[in-house]
Amino acid sequence: MVLPGFGELVAAGMTLEQFEQNVQEIVARQSFQDVQVVAMVRSLETIQVTIVGQAYRPGTYAMGAAATLFNALYFAGGPSEEGSFRRITLKRGEERYTIDFYRYLLEGDGSADRTLQDGDLIYIEPRGATVTLSGEVTRPGIYELLPGEGLADLIRMAGGLRSTGFAKSVQIESVREGSEPVLLNVDATADLSEAPPASGRGSGDRLPDRLGADEHRSGDGLGQTAARL
Repeated sequence: MVLPGFGELVAAGMTLEQFEQNVQEIVARQSFQDVQVVAMVRSLETIQVTIVGQAYRPGTYAMGAAATLFNALYFAGGPSEEGSFRRITLKRGEERYTIDFYRYLLEGDGSADRTLQDGDLIYIEPRGATVTLSGEVTRPGIYELLPGEGLADLIRMAGGLRSTGFAKSVQIESVREGSEPVLLNVDATADLSEAPPASGRGSGDRLPDRLGADEHRSGDGLGQTAARL
């Protein structure tokens, strides 16, 4: 917007409260005292954003001009069962911006969110290698692993081990299509830097998919693993 005497002020990406505070600070710097600013929205501009790939509800959405990447994911219902939470890409012309949504879901870190522009495209990649984690961990569940991640990363994502777990003996069962199950024992209290890592999609690496007994098959030829405390 344009404020006479102060020039053009940027409001995009701000809440009304943030914009009011910003204008108040700008005006106060011009020697005005006890300034109060009240902003109102008379009309809301809309933008068109397209969500493709493995989204629960892919399509083109009309959204408010202040909408963000996270807002768009909410509109589309998030990734589908086959979609990745860890490789979601915002495409804007030649620009590419990929986020790991786990940082927000598991750590509450929303710094990866971005304000959208008209014509933006959001691509949700197919889900990568997944593991099912159960037993003596804080957050049992199904987790998606990126290439290079291993046991230490899995335990961290699950919120760590419970005090009732016997961490010195984690039994790992890895099953790969066409191969016999492989059983491993890992001391989770030791240095886990050399613990079995997960490499890329379809690797079948011997990573503990879970700290418990349930099995999870991804259905796409990926190796599966089980770990028990």
